[in-house]
Amino acid sequence: MAFEKMNNLKRLIIESGSFTTGPNHLPNSLRVLEWWDYPSPSLPIDFHPKKLVKLELLGSCLMSLDLFMSNKMFVNMRVLNFSDSQNITEIPDLCGVPRLQELSFCNCENLIKIHESVGFLDKLKILYADGCSKLTSFPPIKLTSLEELKLSYCGSLECFPEILGKMENVTSLDIKNTPIKELPSSIQNLTQLQRIKLKNGGIIQLPSSIFGMKELRYFIVKKCEGLLLSKENEGEAQMTSMVFRNPIDFLDLSHSSISDEFLLRGLPLFANVKELHLRGDDFTILPACIKELQFLKEIYLEVYCTSLRGLDLTLLPSCTKECRLLRKLFLSACDNLKKIKGIPLNKEELDVE
Repeated sequence: MAFEKMNNLKRLIIESGSFTTGPNHLPNSLRVLEWWDYPSPSLPIDFHPKKLVKLELLGSCLMSLDLFMSNKMFVNMRVLNFSDSQNITEIPDLCGVPRLQELSFCNCENLIKIHESVGFLDKLKILYADGCSKLTSFPPIKLTSLEELKLSYCGSLECFPEILGKMENVTSLDIKNTPIKELPSSIQNLTQLQRIKLKNGGIIQLPSSIFGMKELRYFIVKKCEGLLLSKENEGEAQMTSMVFRNPIDFLDLSHSSISDEFLLRGLPLFANVKELHLRGDDFTILPACIKELQFLKEIYLEVYCTSLRGLDLTLLPSCTKECRLLRKLFLSACDNLKKIKGIPLNKEELDVE
């Protein structure tokens, strides 16, 4: 591949092709370099593209990012993507790319370390780290411009990163197949977070700070091994102060081994919930405290709530004099349910297949 005479080349995009060796030279005039399955363990030694703004080397054979990240020639870089590069073991110091807006290293299965500088890139808007199966820790983050963070399918990552300052642009957090054990109390620094979804994870402990997040509308912990309230949540006075301040539209704790004890302690913390999903959980009864959910409109208990043995609907808030909001109740496939008491007359839909 002869690029020596292409001194004015601005964009080089190679999306398909079969190369056994990489280039000996790349034009320093490049502003965009996209090369899928880049075949060499390194970039050319004389490659110093001061105007490069986008570098995407998906599925590359790169062995290390240190050499070309440390030469201070990437100050104008906006996009870095090394996803599916299986030889990369470390994301190096990125202080030399202060204008970086997008950083992706998804499915780098041998990645084990991320330099702490990644957590302080104040122009970074997108950070994708899905599928890094050997990554065990993530550095603290203070990414004031961040809008999207992806950490799914990181099978060795048990701790969500600490958030060192307010981050006002992240509205959704969706993590699947990552065994996060605890959300840090600093999660409250995601001040505009509207949705949390944790799926196919381990036993997750919730910090008390999560109950003061004013913008949160959707809270989903689904198909996890269990859910715990931190010890900070104990005590009636504390629990009263930690109730969500704004209505939660959607609470889904399905298939997460939710016990009678958790419901007894946890339901009052979600006092304003409108839609409640408890499919496939381990509780045997609905506790009396469910009457405190005075805005509840829909409750889903169907699909393998096999431990549920009795259901006293007189406890539901719609059965009280003050609250008549509950309209839909779904109970199908609760195999051991023997008795239902007090079905209200105002149901729009009742499913007990």
